[in-house]
Amino acid sequence: MATKKRTSNWLKFGLPVLIIVIIAAVVGGVVGSRKSNKEASTSGGGSAGSGGGGGPAASSVASVKSALGRYATATDSKYLIPIYPSTVSGL
Repeated sequence: MATKKRTSNWLKFGLPVLIIVIIAAVVGGVVGSRKSNKEASTSGGGSAGSGGGGGPAASSVASVKSALGRYATATDSKYLIPIYPSTVSGL
């Protein structure tokens, strides 16, 4: 009597789930990219009186955030713990 070779559960259930996840990620990336490009093209040609405070403020906040202490500036010599600069400004 010949024994039937059993298919692994990982192949039986895991492979289809993996394929579905990959397809969902690709479709999500394409849809998100198209939506992002569509919003950028509609908001890029705005009129001069549209309250231009939004664009420069966002970029300046990003530059200030990275300059204030997002990165470690030193390392504690005993425990090798990163030391970050203080983000509190002295008024």
